[in-house]
Amino acid sequence: VVARAGNVPVDRELKFTFELEPVAQPGAVFFSCREGHTQYGEAVFVTGSLPELGNWDVSRAVRLNAAPYPTWTGMVTGLPTGKEFEWKCFKRKEHGGPALQWEDGPNHKASTGVGQPYAAEGKL
Repeated sequence: VVARAGNVPVDRELKFTFELEPVAQPGAVFFSCREGHTQYGEAVFVTGSLPELGNWDVSRAVRLNAAPYPTWTGMVTGLPTGKEFEWKCFKRKEHGGPALQWEDGPNHKASTGVGQPYAAEGKL
């Protein structure tokens, strides 16, 4: 913070008042997709209703990591806080193409928070 008072004598006392507002920290979600059995050249991804998850566009989805295989996991950060969203896991070729297999059942529903990452689990 920089405060300037213009031309004021050095021996004159000045008081400054500041008001600080809290800034919401970006939300984070730790995704886990169990039973993601893949063939060579395939990977498991997560997509959903947020731009950071690709807005349901499989070409813009987030690739998860196979650790420990066959569970695929990944942390997605920088999400808007307090936002409800839907998501699903799917399998596709590692370097693009259509979804080869979608997670069964309805879309998962979740909400981003502040602080500790939200844990979201799915199953292929």
